Amino acid sequence: MKKIIRKILREQEGDKEVDPFNDTLFAPKFMERVMRMMDDDPDFFMKEVLPGMNLSNEQEINIIYNYLTNYKRKDYYVPVHFDAEELSNFFSEDRDYDMQHYAKKYFEQDYDYDYNYDCYDFDSYYFDMIDRVNVGTMREKYLEGLDGEGTKEGFMEFVESEFGDDIGCAMADAQNSADIDYLHSDIRNGVEDYLSEFNGIIANDVDKDGNRGWKLEFNGSREIGDVVNSEMFKDTLYDHVDSGYSLLSDIFNDIFSIERGGVFNYYDNVLLPNEEVYINTDKHFRYGGAGDIDPQYFNEVLHDKLMYY
Repeated sequence: MKKIIRKILREQEGDKEVDPFNDTLFAPKFMERVMRMMDDDPDFFMKEVLPGMNLSNEQEINIIYNYLTNYKRKDYYVPVHFDAEELSNFFSEDRDYDMQHYAKKYFEQDYDYDYNYDCYDFDSYYFDMIDRVNVGTMREKYLEGLDGEGTKEGFMEFVESEFGDDIGCAMADAQNSADIDYLHSDIRNGVEDYLSEFNGIIANDVDKDGNRGWKLEFNGSREIGDVVNSEMFKDTLYDHVDSGYSLLSDIFNDIFSIERGGVFNYYDNVLLPNEEVYINTDKHFRYGGAGDIDPQYFNEVLHDKLMYY
């Protein structure tokens, strides 16, 4: 490899002035050979090969820039990770609802929101959601005090009188649970849409020993070429070349850290969306009843209550 580099340098003008972003440092056939060497192992090339080529900063930048923008190279993905707190920071605040708090609680899987809700008054249409087992239990209680079979009207009056409060409380519990599930679904879907370009998943955290934890985190990756479109890229690339020899991932992470850092950024993002995740707080908090009740959960709660009759 070193012999090839020396041969390329001997046949080129060593002190050739070059526009790092618009020119091509070497003749096409030699540039192609340099590109192939870099493509074999970009990290090794950046750390070990490029420093030995004795080029100016502008010439080194020209090689890196051409590799990232003009050469048909192999993919180079940079790992990306967000923990629960970082994920919660993606959410915009709407009035006084503190959506970042709710998002963080969800991603930390610690969502005891201290919701205070009142039991519902009994309504006959709740009865249609009660399963056969619970209806059978209530019918047994109804028939215990009768000599005959009773009537449908008598049974319904008995249900409202004896179990109306239990049914109303079970329905309120089920609605609250459904609302929480719906809120969590919107939170998770919002982040998945926000990070859709990062080829990742939200999953439980895993420690170095492979043990799965409770908290949720995002792990994904992004192709290095996407960062070239940033208005910060050219200056960042120059800084890295000027200060030493970095990896492509270091250049990526320098720009990415500014986008994800939550500080004021003069430039538009190219990796993260510019708009924060928005949750319709009216739907979830102001009006209530946003979630679809799970009949199975409702009947489980009601069953527990009926056991104490």
